[in-house]
Amino acid sequence: MMADSSGTSKTGLRIAYVGPFSFPDDSAPSRRVLGIAQSLEQLGHEILIGAGQRDQTSIKTPYARSLPFSLHALRECPDENASRPSKLMRHFTWGKNTLRWLQSLQPTSDVVFAFGWYAPYSRLILPWCRREGIPVVVDVVEWYQPTHLPGGWLGPFHWNTEISLRHYYVQAGNIIAISSYLENYYKGRNCHTLRMPPTLDVQATVARLTADAGVMKLVYAGFPGKKDLVNNVIEAILRLDPQGAHVRLTLAGPDAGDVARLPALRSRGMSSLPPCIDALGSVPHDQVLELVRRADFVPLLRPPLRYAQAGFPTKVPESLALGTPIICNITSDLGNHIHDGAEGIVCRDYSAEAFAEGLGRAMSLTTEQRTKMRQAARREAEHSFDYRVYAEPLAAFLKEMRQWQCMRHS
Repeated sequence: MMADSSGTSKTGLRIAYVGPFSFPDDSAPSRRVLGIAQSLEQLGHEILIGAGQRDQTSIKTPYARSLPFSLHALRECPDENASRPSKLMRHFTWGKNTLRWLQSLQPTSDVVFAFGWYAPYSRLILPWCRREGIPVVVDVVEWYQPTHLPGGWLGPFHWNTEISLRHYYVQAGNIIAISSYLENYYKGRNCHTLRMPPTLDVQATVARLTADAGVMKLVYAGFPGKKDLVNNVIEAILRLDPQGAHVRLTLAGPDAGDVARLPALRSRGMSSLPPCIDALGSVPHDQVLELVRRADFVPLLRPPLRYAQAGFPTKVPESLALGTPIICNITSDLGNHIHDGAEGIVCRDYSAEAFAEGLGRAMSLTTEQRTKMRQAARREAEHSFDYRVYAEPLAAFLKEMRQWQCMRHS
């Protein structure tokens, strides 16, 4: 419980939110932390964010200073100029600076929120929190496929995440889960659990609620890696309209060279991008938002593997808040938010054929129908993804937390 300068206690908690993430920036981890911190601040709690970046600059920008949090850069993340072995070693030794910072807080924090801790952080900080009687809440947002991590099944990153997800997070006992998949897993492990998808300030996000006639614009933002099947999206477009007379795809993140290396282009012997595709390379986040706002649809295909069921794509809440519907197959909890013909077009699966069929249906819609979809998308964002929606569930979660821990250890 906090105390003001007169020594009078306040009802709000002093919450330290820590992990090897950078804050504030445009990354998905930073936006996740921001959304939860905004919900907590809405409840009157004091939020101290101990981020992992080395550079102090980002916490001193006008935007950072406008946030109602106390920001600290704890220098946990490796130096960008460090050697690869040094960076790898840092991933398995970090957490010491964060522990020292937590120990130095006066008054100490009432609760510690953890993001992206994994084994090194957990091994250092959980025992100290337990000795001090400080509950730990772990924000769990993903469960990687082993093939997505360096070294695969036998690599240290895989076992680092597995030990954390199956052991250390269960030890913490208090979980905020980004998806039903993770919620059900941790409830099954007798953890006090709250499901909370990615959130943002929807009220402050300007949407476009009317559709335009003309060429249909698709926008994909981000680096797909092994998560999103952008190649299947491109394959479908190349089959339907390679000249871009009726539909065009803009990619923000990958450059032309990245896209040209995808199988859909290589199999056709294409060394340059066709008229239906434009690759912008890296784009500032505010420009990405404008691109998505102007788009008619955002494409998203993922296979029904564990990582896709456990995670929740950040681009979905952002797109809906901007009034832009999604063309997707259903993984994770997307079926709760994207209904065919309402907030988006639902594909039967993640194949190029299924996306081509879904895109064909989108192209057959009238401007009036697409306007209604934009309005439905925005309503869903207001109902399900605004950070204010989760203030009261978080309040109940924190109120029940100590009682749950006593029952769990009795």
